[in-house]
Amino acid sequence: MSKKYKVCIVTFLSLLICVGGLLSIYLKGLPALFNNEKFINYIQQSVLKSTGLTLNIEKPVLHTSFSSNITFSVKELGISNDFGDSLLELNDFNLNISFAKVFKQTLTINELGAKDIFADVKKLIDAIPTQENKKTSKTAWKIDLLNSLLYIQNILLQYDDENLALKLLGKDIKITETRNPKLVKFNFEIELDKNNELFVFKVADNDSVFI
Repeated sequence: MSKKYKVCIVTFLSLLICVGGLLSIYLKGLPALFNNEKFINYIQQSVLKSTGLTLNIEKPVLHTSFSSNITFSVKELGISNDFGDSLLELNDFNLNISFAKVFKQTLTINELGAKDIFADVKKLIDAIPTQENKKTSKTAWKIDLLNSLLYIQNILLQYDDENLALKLLGKDIKITETRNPKLVKFNFEIELDKNNELFVFKVADNDSVFI
């Protein structure tokens, strides 16, 4: 066996081992990391240190495959302040993204949605640390939502100020993945209390809204 032939074999086997190692990390390592209690604790401590907010994550699951798609889901995700007030709650959150266009610097969202969403908008805004005199750099990356399925089964947003109380309740909100037409479905009830005067608005798509 010639020296050149041996070098080719060693190079090929080395590449094979590297590819196998990367695939193993992608298929097994990443999902295991997202389900690791120490990793979750690290994320929670990082959020607490940088924002002063408590992050609760229940049953995060990352699923990878030989395709370009990655699925991430969380049973429960919540953010609360140091008074114990709930600022944000998500139940049964799902995200499916594709890296098929990664070389075009594009991430494709296949599915994004949640069963239940609650947000106390005023408290959430007040809790986010302000960053003064910090320039935001532009990114060349793009998000493709053209064929995405976007949905929220139930949503409650509330905003309470001194002279204004706003509550938005929504059900069965969806932007379908189909195109021509891409249907937009929603059913909202808006309660506005301004200076002790209550106004109630109801808005629904009635199967007549599309983009």
